[in-house]
Amino acid sequence: LVPRAPTVDWTDAVLAAMDDQLAVVVVPACHWHDGSLLDLDRVAAAARARGAALVVDATQALGVLDLDLHALDADFVVAAGHKWLLGASGLAYLYVAERHRSGQPLEHSAWSRVGGLGAAIIKDGPPPLLDGAARFDGSGIYSHPALAMAEIGLAQLQDWGIAAVRDRLGCWQAELLAALSTAGLADWTVTAQAPHLSAVWAPGADAAQSEALAQALLDQGIVVAARGAGIRVSPHLHNSSADARRLAQALGPAWDRLRG
Repeated sequence: LVPRAPTVDWTDAVLAAMDDQLAVVVVPACHWHDGSLLDLDRVAAAARARGAALVVDATQALGVLDLDLHALDADFVVAAGHKWLLGASGLAYLYVAERHRSGQPLEHSAWSRVGGLGAAIIKDGPPPLLDGAARFDGSGIYSHPALAMAEIGLAQLQDWGIAAVRDRLGCWQAELLAALSTAGLADWTVTAQAPHLSAVWAPGADAAQSEALAQALLDQGIVVAARGAGIRVSPHLHNSSADARRLAQALGPAWDRLRG
């Protein structure tokens, strides 16, 4: 795990933690706590310079942010399907660089072999692994509801266009920042690097107070998430300008009530 002081950029912290003993670098494209963005190009270059593999968790990025797999040349990219890709829990996406597609999977199951469950594994021995990245699938992959929801979710994203989603959420975030300023929360800390995922910190709040603040907002019908000492805000297209103003106007009074 990479330690980081609050004032240090995540990319700089990751680069500082690299040494010549490094074998694998695993980083998110977008930090799930507050939407902090990592400079994946710099991280990838540093990993290659040390002969280390690069694994990117794109769960909080795909569906909103662009990710050029060919330019990045990561060894593996993975993303859960139930976040910004509009799918259900229980299904994820995996990209495997061509140089690894003949490799050995961590899990050897019938699903990852030619013939699947219909293969005579016990009688004839294990059949060959599937070609390409499919050999890395886990067992029990065929959740039909999850597959159906994934298909619909991806089709909807294609219909909207990723750029349109990103632009709309960026506008919503700008409205939230303006509403926070209007609400007199100048002494609150805000992280807003990603257009779709930001965080606000009440002055001097700790993790327990953050949990209490999130619950107080939920009691008013406002859904946010406590992440560390901050409050994560992650809207989507169904959220309106009125939602941004309502959140900003509710934060200060809710915090004041918690402090008595």
